[in-house]
Amino acid sequence: MKLRKAVLRDLKPIGALIRGYEFTSAGSGQLLEVPRAELERAIRDGRFFVADEEGVIAGCVQLAEYDGIAELRTLAVSGDHQGKGIGSALIGQCKAAALVRGYRVLYSLTQAQNFALFERNGFQKTDKPSEKLMKDCAVCPIKQMCNETAFVVTL
Repeated sequence: MKLRKAVLRDLKPIGALIRGYEFTSAGSGQLLEVPRAELERAIRDGRFFVADEEGVIAGCVQLAEYDGIAELRTLAVSGDHQGKGIGSALIGQCKAAALVRGYRVLYSLTQAQNFALFERNGFQKTDKPSEKLMKDCAVCPIKQMCNETAFVVTL
């Protein structure tokens, strides 16, 4: 397995991976829809990473930056590649990228089934940063049924 920055030709498999985890109107799922333009921007900016398993995108993660905050988001590992350490490897890649960009802390919002993964990777529960609440949470289509908990790690 090779961790690398995503390239534009990865858009289709990344999109398929993310769609497999997206929230539905029935409330199932783990990820919000990521608009194609946002994916392209993150890829061009070198803030989107993939786990490449012999040419297959086995997982992905995005480093989002805004208002002095670094956020790990869009972490997904395909079902047939889970349990192989790919999630932890992608978290490590995102932590390293945040550090290189000058951040000293990294936030993430996740659900209960992922708490152990984040805790194993040094994250601790925290309050949602106000920057996140103002930018994303205020306009989130599922804010009324949000079940995400904020985590933070010092880099």
